[in-house]
Amino acid sequence: MGLLAQLAQGDSAQVGRAMKIRADRYAIASASAQCPACGRWTQVVSLVAPERHERLLERDWETVAERVSLFYVTQLSAGVRRRLATLTPWYRQPAAASQPGFVNHCEHCAHPLDDHDLHCEPGGAFQPQTLAEAQGIRVWEIAEDLDAEAGGCGHDPAF
Repeated sequence: MGLLAQLAQGDSAQVGRAMKIRADRYAIASASAQCPACGRWTQVVSLVAPERHERLLERDWETVAERVSLFYVTQLSAGVRRRLATLTPWYRQPAAASQPGFVNHCEHCAHPLDDHDLHCEPGGAFQPQTLAEAQGIRVWEIAEDLDAEAGGCGHDPAF
């Protein structure tokens, strides 16, 4: 599906029970969002599983044809965590134990940003509504294994 058709259709998101995802590579999508605490613009990232990644259903792995952007990420393999710590230190586990998982933090004030706002709201950093918004998202391909657990994913993202 082309980018303009995806933008017209909207990105379908799945949120619910945590899903295990694995792939032989992944991507890091980078955009910017306004921090609700300090009002400044900050970098944010999303992990993207490639086409033909695998998802665990009950006890069997199923191949998924489309790319998915992951959010509400609760677990990452050690290699992915190391790569993120190096490239995107603002995407990390929050200091508060009441917020499990990995989230984006404002580069300026360290306030955690809500994945729902970034991934599910129209016009959110990873829910572009215009071609210009989609073109503002940069994607870096990482040729390393991805093992993750996430509570949500955006199917066939428009970036």
